[in-house]
Amino acid sequence: MTSDTSGKSYELEPPDDEAAGGEPLPGEGETAPIERPGDPQLLDVEPAEDEQGDHPPDPDDARAAGPAGTIEVCPNCGAPLPGDETLICLRCGFNLKTLKVIKTATGETTESEEAEVEVPPVSGPGQGGLLVPQIMAAASALVISVGYLSGAEGLFLGDTNPGFGARVVGLVGGLLLIALWSAAGLGGLGFLARFVMLRKLGDLRLAAVRMLAITATMRLLAFIDPPQEPLWLKWLELLLEFIGQAAVFVGLAMYFYVLNVRNALITGIAAILMVLALLAVSAASMGILLPG
Repeated sequence: MTSDTSGKSYELEPPDDEAAGGEPLPGEGETAPIERPGDPQLLDVEPAEDEQGDHPPDPDDARAAGPAGTIEVCPNCGAPLPGDETLICLRCGFNLKTLKVIKTATGETTESEEAEVEVPPVSGPGQGGLLVPQIMAAASALVISVGYLSGAEGLFLGDTNPGFGARVVGLVGGLLLIALWSAAGLGGLGFLARFVMLRKLGDLRLAAVRMLAITATMRLLAFIDPPQEPLWLKWLELLLEFIGQAAVFVGLAMYFYVLNVRNALITGIAAILMVLALLAVSAASMGILLPG
């Protein structure tokens, strides 16, 4: 190093690192920033929490917040929680336990979309409607009336040539028998609907017309007239007639009322029991009115 005034030269030796213990001097090898008075300074300031909840915190923060009872506001929307034990936010549906948002519904309670389907009645619109059984009942009644008035042998047991009075009485008795079986069949259908199928009977007029068509069609089998001798053949005819009428009843009941075989048989058995009960009551009444 040379001095400007004296012109003499001086040698300056660098400081010995080992004399200082081998450690580098402070700041050696680093460039320190130079601060100037006019330079702006950057401050590391954390952003304040948004009180309105526009920027919801991360769900991990909710886990770090501790149990649900220590949280006073919803971590998802910032809404206040009404109680210490509240687990679900009523505003956004955020579950503090699962940390998931569930769907919520407000307002009036509505019925479920999967409402229970109403069971149709036993006698409802469908098979045959009202016109078909009316035509069947009228046609069968007309054929039976002609048969009685003409003295058809199958309708008069043991009388091969009935008089006109007997024919009229037979006609009235035959129509009353159809009405009796229709009422009993309708009662059996009501029993089936109420105690077996646990359904409503439905349109009573439609059910009655259908049952009338069934019993009138059944009565057509009475025209079967086997020979009177031998006697066993007559009983066989009555048995076959009964089986045929039962088959017609079951088949038409299955068609008109959309029943299975079991329910149709239950209806028929209930009708038979009702007819027997009515006959027993009638016999008892006649015995009281006509003693001896």
